[in-house]
Amino acid sequence: MISPASSLLFVPHSYSIFLDISMISLLFLSHFFSHKERGMADVFFQ
Repeated sequence: MISPASSLLFVPHSYSIFLDISMISLLFLSHFFSHKERGMADVFFQ
């Protein structure tokens, strides 16, 4: 069993890691999709 104190310490830590991962993935996806159309245009119109 996990004691309440350790679980209270564990939950915000894992939640902050999850937020960091989701923010990084959102930035990566927005960067990818912003450059995707120009990349496709460069491929098709060469």
